[in-house]
Amino acid sequence: MLHIFDVTLAAIFLVLWFDKVFLGMVSVVKYFGIELTTIATILLGITYGPLIGFVFALIVIPIMHGIKYLFLPLPPPEWPLFVPGPYNFVDALGAAIAGFLASYPILYILIPVLIVKDISYAAVDRLFFSKPPEVIYAIGNFIFNLVIIFQFGNFFLEMIA
Repeated sequence: MLHIFDVTLAAIFLVLWFDKVFLGMVSVVKYFGIELTTIATILLGITYGPLIGFVFALIVIPIMHGIKYLFLPLPPPEWPLFVPGPYNFVDALGAAIAGFLASYPILYILIPVLIVKDISYAAVDRLFFSKPPEVIYAIGNFIFNLVIIFQFGNFFLEMIA
């Protein structure tokens, strides 16, 4: 159940905030697939289930993304601020998948989430923005998230326990 003063939710929110605001200021970081949104959305899905994880990701991630643009001198985004875009639906889908797979080890949750997200990101790039898939991002992101889970997976699971 989701409570207003939930320590687990606050920790996940902090990870998302760090990713969207601080890591988001460094464009080269994103180019190589370094992000923490995947881990945060997986933790959301595991902790709160597929529906709440999906809805939370769909609402909170665009808000954080929009706040970043309000306070930092950044070039205009591809999508209107504070409006859930196609990439946000992909992140929310990752949370839902994690919620459905919550009884499995975190590595077994991460791999299908990454595969679905990478394929979905490529589809969004092509269908909505007429861009080629970001292959370097996908490979870097896959490797980065695997390393993070191998090194800190137990820490993340303890954080949400």
